[in-house]
Amino acid sequence: MDKQSCPECGYEVDSFKEVTKEGGTPTSDSLGVCANCKTVHGFTDEGVMVPLTEDQKNDPAVKALETVIGTILSGMGLRDPNRWEL
Repeated sequence: MDKQSCPECGYEVDSFKEVTKEGGTPTSDSLGVCANCKTVHGFTDEGVMVPLTEDQKNDPAVKALETVIGTILSGMGLRDPNRWEL
C-alpha cells in the first residue's frame, strides 16, 4: 500500500492489516480505522482511503465497530478519547 493520508485528519498511513491476512491492498468492501483520530473509513477498488458514505455510516456493522473502538479507547484511559495517545 502506498502512503496515503486519512481523509479525516490527514495522518499518513502506509500499511493495511486485515483480520484474515496482513498486507496487500484493501478493496471497496474493506473498512479501516485511522491510528490517529480513530475514524472509520472505507476504500475504493484501487485501495484508496475515502470517507464513509452516509449509508455506510448507518450500517449496523460500522456502528458496532465504532462502539468497540470507543470501548477500547475508554478502557485505555486516554486523555483525549478522540486520539489514540495515552
